[in-house]
Amino acid sequence: MENVNKIIEEVTEIHPYKKAGNPESYSSYNEGWTDACDALGERLRLYFEKTHSEAAGRIAFELPENAVEWLRKGQRGISSNTIFGAISGLALDKIKHPPSDPDDFRRCYLLIKQVPEWKGELHKVAHLSETWKNVVDNWDKLSALLEEQVDRYEQGKPGTYEMYNFMKSIGC
Repeated sequence: MENVNKIIEEVTEIHPYKKAGNPESYSSYNEGWTDACDALGERLRLYFEKTHSEAAGRIAFELPENAVEWLRKGQRGISSNTIFGAISGLALDKIKHPPSDPDDFRRCYLLIKQVPEWKGELHKVAHLSETWKNVVDNWDKLSALLEEQVDRYEQGKPGTYEMYNFMKSIGC
């Protein structure tokens, strides 16, 4: 297993993401490369781990079609990838940051809109941190605030800081 981890790390470094002093590493291509390496590494770890249960294998390899579609084409960020990993069992990122602003939350919201059956599974993210717990506990309010912001934008009205301020008040 150690060899698999080493190989994945080496391949990930071919196109590293957000490497200090390397401005080219901030591209979406590098982000996708790193995400793909992380996903492959996770699958290989599950495959080679002799003690994992058959249920864990099903979780990692039998995703709902709408989740697979989000994985392929959805708007993704660290926090939405964290939700995906916590619910599916397939970790996409090593870091597990909660959304820090309305745009981060929007990507999480879009994931749950695309895979609505996962809304009832958000509790699987709450244990990651107090902030994640606050996000999950306030999901409906955050969603309503986001929808209000989108409506304002579509009507050509200026946005407000209500959602941003609320997110900061719960630790985001």
